[in-house]
Amino acid sequence: LAALRRHHRREPLTPDVRVDALIGVMRATVDRSPAAHRGAAPLTLDDASLRAVVDELVAEGTLSRKGHRVRLADHAPTLDPIMQRRVDRLLAGLAEAGNAPPPVSGVA
Repeated sequence: LAALRRHHRREPLTPDVRVDALIGVMRATVDRSPAAHRGAAPLTLDDASLRAVVDELVAEGTLSRKGHRVRLADHAPTLDPIMQRRVDRLLAGLAEAGNAPPPVSGVA
């Protein structure tokens, strides 16, 4: 779950991630953990077992699946506040212009 949370934080507009990519990130993260780290342990599950864990998390409702892609069940892509204001301003400018849209420089 931590790998998926990091993905959602790093790429908030991306709705989901491929299961195989998530497994790759989990393996890479575990392999980089310092040996003295309290939680460091080799990842002994094979890919099929990791997919089974993902399936269980989907069945529990922790993850949501669409085909080969998963996301945290409560994740929804969002814009940061600054970008949201820009989008709102752009949409307002386009709505005001009606059938004669203004130049992009005028609303962006």
